[in-house]
Amino acid sequence: MLNPSPILHPKAAALRDRITQLRSELAAVIEARTELELWEGPALEALYLTKIGPLELRKLKIQAETSRSQRRLELLQRELNRGITITRKVLIAIDQELETEMAAWQARLLEREQAIRTGQAQVDVPLLKLQEIKCLKAHYRHLCRLLHPDLRGGETTLFKRYWHEVQRAYRRADVELLESLLTAIKAGQEDMVQPILDSLTALQEECERLRALIARQTERLCELRTVPPYCYAMQLKDERWMAAKIAALEAEIAHEEQIQQHMLLTLESMLDSLCATKH
Repeated sequence: MLNPSPILHPKAAALRDRITQLRSELAAVIEARTELELWEGPALEALYLTKIGPLELRKLKIQAETSRSQRRLELLQRELNRGITITRKVLIAIDQELETEMAAWQARLLEREQAIRTGQAQVDVPLLKLQEIKCLKAHYRHLCRLLHPDLRGGETTLFKRYWHEVQRAYRRADVELLESLLTAIKAGQEDMVQPILDSLTALQEECERLRALIARQTERLCELRTVPPYCYAMQLKDERWMAAKIAALEAEIAHEEQIQQHMLLTLESMLDSLCATKH
């Protein structure tokens, strides 16, 4: 006995075409968000770190030295308040205590230095050719359609097996690996049976589901563009903004240096006073 035709309603064909279109739109939004997170974000951060990072690091180092001097003054005053004579042994103990307390500052400085080196390495990576970029995006969008839970009605076996590797390949801009993954996933498509839309209601519900997902993904994409480093996309390409930012940082550094110099003079004056008292 022949199976009955699954859908006879005249609107069915139009709904199926609309579903295909919506899936393409959703794949494009997912691709745009992924590109922002995996490519544009790190690239913007790397640009910021190479252009602004060294000045911020210099400012942080001055602040660390100022904090060290201020804390040394406080520890010296603490010992004096206790009635303790400031001897070489006391000074060594204070310096040892300082080293322990300054460990957090040192960690911040090392982390910042490493971030700047990483950013510089990323900026120095050769850019892909236009054709390679087109292939990379085309492969990724195709893989989104084959694997992404929003487009497949849930997490499939192949999603669990390959999605992490797909993301890693896309992050590394590995066109050959994406192409290989696409071939492997196409070969395993028997694991990815699409939900059967066998009624007009089911088709309409699928259209609504896809529209809602597109709206949600688009909203998240817009929100992402409002937070650092994405919100600095235009400014980092604006030479006037960059010059103003650098000038502002240089002014802040000059101010921090004045504070540091004052703190060093105060500390030096206290130590000289203690030496004069001993003699």
